[in-house]
Amino acid sequence: MFDFLRKLGSIKENPVGRTVVMTPGQPVWSERQFRKLADEGYARNAVAHFCIYKISSAIACVPLRLCRMVNGQMQEIDDHELLRLLEKPNAVQSGDDLIHALVSFFLIGGNAYLLDVARKQKELWLLNPENMQVIADESMVPRAYRFKGNKGRIDFPVDLMTGESEVMHWKDFHPWNEWYGLSKMEPAAYGVDTLNSVMAWNKSFLDSACIPSGVFETKSALTDSQFARLKEQIGKSYSGAKNAGKPLLLDNEITWKPISVSPKDTKFLENYHVVARQVASLFGVPAQMLGIPGDSTYNNMAEARLIFWEDTVIPLMDKMINKLNNWLTPQFGDDLHLYYKEEDIRALEPRRAEMHKRLTEASWMTRNEKRRATGYDDLAEDFIDLPLTSVPIDANGNLVEDIRGARAESDPEEPEEAEE
Repeated sequence: MFDFLRKLGSIKENPVGRTVVMTPGQPVWSERQFRKLADEGYARNAVAHFCIYKISSAIACVPLRLCRMVNGQMQEIDDHELLRLLEKPNAVQSGDDLIHALVSFFLIGGNAYLLDVARKQKELWLLNPENMQVIADESMVPRAYRFKGNKGRIDFPVDLMTGESEVMHWKDFHPWNEWYGLSKMEPAAYGVDTLNSVMAWNKSFLDSACIPSGVFETKSALTDSQFARLKEQIGKSYSGAKNAGKPLLLDNEITWKPISVSPKDTKFLENYHVVARQVASLFGVPAQMLGIPGDSTYNNMAEARLIFWEDTVIPLMDKMINKLNNWLTPQFGDDLHLYYKEEDIRALEPRRAEMHKRLTEASWMTRNEKRRATGYDDLAEDFIDLPLTSVPIDANGNLVEDIRGARAESDPEEPEEAEE
């Protein structure tokens, strides 16, 4: 049956063949476990946690708007069932909480899953990527999405002809896996591991009061009982932050010989900053926002925030909204469209101020052209504002009547001189 439909072109099929070896109808396992990425990268690493939280919270704070396309024109809708659903998607989450968690899942694991539950009242629920599997098919479209929970598993089928499903799978690009997205944690894995190791080494170094290790020397060999007693005494009375600075009480035949550490080995803070910049750059977060001293890439924090929004937050938010417009919005009408206004983003105020300044100085543009560039409706009459030293004309090049009359009244014609 399916072969017949494929010959008719009703089921989408990969024209270049398979790129992942798998068995149709069986789950495809992701290459890295989501829990490990979340534990090592998000829960234990301050830099990666800060970057993910900063991006997801920035996107969640931007209000989503809804419009209807009429004759190519956008008509904003203030009250709609879709807006109410996004404001209160389920019984335990607000709209901001849902978007924040959705983006966080995407940044941590490269995949995010959203379930559309059609009951008496429509609801949206997040599915943990750790519990999700893609059921592969011979075509480019998955056969189903499988959720594995404590009470068993649930398969959510996918329409092989349209790709429609109760589950929205938002995934990042992966160069060799067409079923799962590539997590940003994977290219940042070495940096994340380095930061965790640096912090663990720093903690151990501080616990020893920043005193390098050393060795105990004895003139004669110790018995097993003497060695055990000495080891217990050192571990109990002279190790850890509480015992820092305590003098050592040694027997006559035992001496302490410290092992020196070079200044290069103690520059862990500089190494930490270097790796932190690398991890932050992978997430698109300016290093200055991390509070790292000595970073001169941006002149000030305002410019760093502007770059953060323009290069990181807005492109990712556009991807998320496009995904919702393809999966969720058509269920409420084919002419509906989710979007946002840049005027709602206060971090972009410097860019808007610069644009308004350029438009004000553009004497070659009409007032309506300037209003359209800033998102305002046209005026009934359109004309060009020229400097006081120039002649005001309208869009057709005619002198503006009211200004021409004002100029005529202010400069009355001089009476002709009487002939002698």
